[in-house]
Amino acid sequence: YFSSLVCWQPTVQKVRIFLAWFVGNQLYKSAFFSSLVCWQPTVQKVRFFLAWSVGNQLIYNLISVQFAQKTTIGIPQFQDNHIELIDQNGIARNQDDFADRPIALFFGFTYCPDVCPTTLTTLAAARDDLESAGIDTKALQILFITVDPERDTPEQLKQYLSLFDADVTGLTGSPDKVRSVLQQFGVYAQKNDQGDGDYLYDHSAAVFLYRDDGSFKGTIVHNEPIAFITEKLKSIL
Repeated sequence: YFSSLVCWQPTVQKVRIFLAWFVGNQLYKSAFFSSLVCWQPTVQKVRFFLAWSVGNQLIYNLISVQFAQKTTIGIPQFQDNHIELIDQNGIARNQDDFADRPIALFFGFTYCPDVCPTTLTTLAAARDDLESAGIDTKALQILFITVDPERDTPEQLKQYLSLFDADVTGLTGSPDKVRSVLQQFGVYAQKNDQGDGDYLYDHSAAVFLYRDDGSFKGTIVHNEPIAFITEKLKSIL
């Protein structure tokens, strides 16, 4: 947000928020910081402090919204990507199969020791929390696309995903088709040889969120607090 102040377009809301923050900040500094050592609360000081706090929170919220809007501009809709993969039941799937419903998309592999099982477990827990709160999550599609098509056959995906209490669609395919999908979504995946023919993958760990119209909403980062994940899932339902 601040990086775009040169072309900042003022609105009544932005001006009010800025004035609330600025006035509260000035009053707070003048009446509060100078007496921190022997600070004694008074009605006036408390009012100044509240004005500063509320103004700070308002401008933080505005910056967050503006940043979120800017970071999603220009990102293709889900259906604009070309997907030709196979799910864990051996059924051919493409991007149109997931239209008109919200999506939480994650890339990983079944031999992943930590990030992938943690992410799938957390998404399932967040979904359960929303259901417990009375929010219908039936429309939500959780997609797990492998970065390791050589080992992650449909049978392997099916066995792996059965370990999680979650309705997840696993997708795999030929190395070329998986590589194409990774490139389209800008996902990093690098094979690391572990010796004796074994290997792991370093890969992007973010969950991509899409609304039911296919538009990109944002991401969930690895190890984000469950409360944040739950709210982000709720935002696309």
